[in-house]
Amino acid sequence: MKVESIKSVLKDALLIADRVAGKHLSLPVLSQTLFLASENGITLRATNLDLGVEITVPAKVAVEGAIAVPGAVLGNYLALIQNERDVVIELVGQNLAVTSGKHSTIIKCLPYEDFPSIPLIDRGAHASLDVRSLVIGMRSVIFSASLSDIKPEFASIYFFSDSGYLTLAATDSSRLSEKRVPTKRIDDGISFLLPIKNASEIIRILDATEGIVDVYVSGNQASFIIKNIHITSRLIDGLFPDYRQVIPKTIIAQATVLRDDLIHALKIANIFSGKLQQMRLVIDPKEHRFEVGARSDDVGETMTEVDAKLSGERVDLVFNQRFIADVLQIIPQDSVTLQSGGIGKPLIIRGTGEQGYLYLVMPMRIS
Repeated sequence: MKVESIKSVLKDALLIADRVAGKHLSLPVLSQTLFLASENGITLRATNLDLGVEITVPAKVAVEGAIAVPGAVLGNYLALIQNERDVVIELVGQNLAVTSGKHSTIIKCLPYEDFPSIPLIDRGAHASLDVRSLVIGMRSVIFSASLSDIKPEFASIYFFSDSGYLTLAATDSSRLSEKRVPTKRIDDGISFLLPIKNASEIIRILDATEGIVDVYVSGNQASFIIKNIHITSRLIDGLFPDYRQVIPKTIIAQATVLRDDLIHALKIANIFSGKLQQMRLVIDPKEHRFEVGARSDDVGETMTEVDAKLSGERVDLVFNQRFIADVLQIIPQDSVTLQSGGIGKPLIIRGTGEQGYLYLVMPMRIS
């Protein structure tokens, strides 16, 4: 094998692939990146058996071949080479000889024959959409998913087709986020659960790209394909809860506030919120008061009045303040609207005027 490629392009692809590579001590080849030189250029593959990625890099291929390389070693080495455009890589025995300008090195590799195959799905239920919209959509909901995989459906993002949109949802049973993402095209019947561990890596990979991403679903796997990158993920076999049943159908109180003002009030409440991070939210249209407070036996108590546009009845509820603060980092609008269905009902939070995003948070039960 002997190839020549643009150093920066190859470096970026290697470091992306290495993020996906597994760390299985019992199967060392999983910690490597498959480096395959063919007439199509250089193909890099990495997998941890749950998530796989294949990236094609243009190259001049003098001699075809394949080897399993330590992606981080080669990628970081190339990143440190300055003032050189191209790199020449040649397989010498089981090692890679890497040359770029005045720099040369030998990197130890592993045989590639034991490297597992990665399913490349390009058929099945299909959606096509702008990659920025997909990344924003996934970021808008992933923080609501559970960090525990005791109930795998809660440690996932739910994707489904809905009236021409790709809708994403995630919940940990105490809060829920839903984001409707516009598409170029989408097949009816798309419905799958993407593990959040894989979703986090997919977000990082796609965030560095631009253009249209194609999503294909077949069996228990989904692929995300954009330009020279092909990502395949295992899916969760389960049912996402029918969450729309818990969305309050009747709103008894509403407040619209500046997002930054609410963030500031929450920071004050956090000082006094105690181990359970309890904060008190009061919407009182009759008295023209919107208040955020907290109380701790160890620290004391506080109450901050925030300017707001109010309507409806008085409500006085307690929430986990972090659950409110988290969504305010996601909403891009300058103001947010909070709607309550009353005691025991979830609070609805949206960016003011935003119809494509919904956030629900359940009030805390105070004994």
